[in-house]
Amino acid sequence: FGTAVAYMITVGQVSNQVLDAIFGSSVDPESWLALAMQPNSVLVLTTVLVLLPLSLLDSINDLRFASLAGVSCIIYLIFVVGYVFVTHSVSPSLLTDKGFSGLEPKGGAMGCFKMLSLSIFAFCCQPNVPSIYTELEKKSYQRMNKVSVR
Repeated sequence: FGTAVAYMITVGQVSNQVLDAIFGSSVDPESWLALAMQPNSVLVLTTVLVLLPLSLLDSINDLRFASLAGVSCIIYLIFVVGYVFVTHSVSPSLLTDKGFSGLEPKGGAMGCFKMLSLSIFAFCCQPNVPSIYTELEKKSYQRMNKVSVR
């Protein structure tokens, strides 16, 4: 529940900037588009058109593609934040003749990819484990372990 509230707050705060970038700030204040661009309207539309249909699905297995889309968006956001950090926010004292040396992760780039998959799993999937277990046809520790490794 807390994650859903956090997502809705984020949608409400970011929606105005995104919609201004898409439609421009020259929208007539009396038009229906100006009303639809208000943060509260965006929250209602997002809830009714996206969240309500997703919450009415029968099994958690039906959410696999929505989950894939969400994880893809998280990965995209990580790359964008990393790109903006490297291109705009690096102190000249961190740059050397070899390039950027301010961030050298333990285990190199492969260590980052291993950490990313673990972080995404912990963030998105951990609360769903009981639901996944109840949907197993033959409930056992071995079958649950097999599902979690996939």
